[in-house]
Amino acid sequence: MNTHYWFYGSSHKDLSMQSSGGVWRLLCCLLLSCFLGRAGGRPHLGQGERGVWLEAVKKGILESLGMERPPVSLKKPQQDELKKMYRLYEAELQQLRLNRSRFGATQSSVKRASTVLISAQVDSVGADRQRFRAVFHKTNVIRKELTLVHAQLKLYGQFLNKPWSNQSAFQQEVLIKVHQDFNMTYQDPLKKDGFVLTKILDSSTLTVDIQPIVEDWTSSSEERLVLEVSFVKGLKTHPQDAPEIVLEMEMTKPVLKERRTRRRAPIKEDCEEDKCCRKSLNVSFKDIGWSDWVVAPEGYTMYFCDGSCPHNYRPASMHTQVKSRLHRITKGATLRPCCVPAAYEPMVIMHYDSQGKLTFSAFDDMIVSSCYCA
Repeated sequence: MNTHYWFYGSSHKDLSMQSSGGVWRLLCCLLLSCFLGRAGGRPHLGQGERGVWLEAVKKGILESLGMERPPVSLKKPQQDELKKMYRLYEAELQQLRLNRSRFGATQSSVKRASTVLISAQVDSVGADRQRFRAVFHKTNVIRKELTLVHAQLKLYGQFLNKPWSNQSAFQQEVLIKVHQDFNMTYQDPLKKDGFVLTKILDSSTLTVDIQPIVEDWTSSSEERLVLEVSFVKGLKTHPQDAPEIVLEMEMTKPVLKERRTRRRAPIKEDCEEDKCCRKSLNVSFKDIGWSDWVVAPEGYTMYFCDGSCPHNYRPASMHTQVKSRLHRITKGATLRPCCVPAAYEPMVIMHYDSQGKLTFSAFDDMIVSSCYCA
């Protein structure tokens, strides 16, 4: 089963990672805020404007997923498969929250990071169940214009907590080996070149950096990537246990953007009347007719920036202050600063892809967490 995951917002189920087409959202915010800013902004969107926003959201999500329209002819997964996807979904959400709490960079021009996740079809090799064949299929979100900057294999499962001896699992040294299987033949993995991970097991997740293999694969015409994962030392799986193996790729596309600092946004923002401020718009996937292919969350709160930008109010930079002065000096001949997003939070959705397979995607700039004038 394929899982892709272009990497926030506040989800209605707290199941809150691909650059989510931040450009289209930024343009929407910029155009609307500049337009409304001339009139001082308004506390709420009218019904017609709300409809325009929701259509922009729908088109933006589909474009980011590489889809022209919502998928049809969906094959519902088995209950066990659905539970597995929810476990992966929750694990990635937890990792995202952890990353977000550690991140506090301010940048003027960056490459917008996107994370693509692909879940493998896993089969055991041999009777000892210490070797597994993982097959990954390309998804339509792996695009030619994106640059791979990092790729790693993630292995999940309770099997990781079962050591060879009575020694605590959290003190085990783990040695696993990963290699690309070109010929579909299964030889002794110790005699093959590959990527080796040696670490002290401190969680139920293991990761192996396999960027060279993935770089070759993404730049080739091959649709499948076949890997063999061998547990060489420190682990023993139960006969009925099998790892869940996910390929995580971080990809970038250069974009220009204003300075921003990631931080957790307050639920409500203290706004001065009619001035630049973050405002909310609730999006229900059921209400927009997407509940048949978007599994989770049921909806989320999409924030946007709206309001006027009087002189020296929430300036993003010295350039903003100069721009504001020029607006006053030229008596409006020069455009004044606009109320635009200053920072974003990511959001993850679990959904069916264009082939009708259950997957999940992350949008790293789906939700506006703060606004300023620029």
